[in-house]
Amino acid sequence: MKQFDWSCFIKYAEHNRPIFNNPDIGEASCRSAISRAYYAAFHNAKLFTEKVLKKPVGSSPHQALQKILLESGDKQYIKIGNQLRSLHRIRIIADYKSRFYNNPQASAAKSITWAKKIIEELKTLKQTT
Repeated sequence: MKQFDWSCFIKYAEHNRPIFNNPDIGEASCRSAISRAYYAAFHNAKLFTEKVLKKPVGSSPHQALQKILLESGDKQYIKIGNQLRSLHRIRIIADYKSRFYNNPQASAAKSITWAKKIIEELKTLKQTT
């Protein structure tokens, strides 16, 4: 069986863009897009860390992955770790907070952009590592 391409979550998040401003389901669509964008970036970073860097993520994978990248000593990995941490914080708000204090549409668009950047940077690193 073929391995799932986690980057497909970005396509799903982008597919929701036309309904971000829908008065009935716009905020739910934004929250879903933020979550999917985060998980696209997270799973790509996790695979990179485990396969390329040969570092198992282990338990508490969200924080552990960030820690591995942030403590790597490599400027590019640290940058990705910081981006992933920021994206994770927005995802926590989208998934668990009943009140969204920032603009959900802008947060969703920003999350999609950040996730795409993380994935592209990981692809570039994978080719040079």
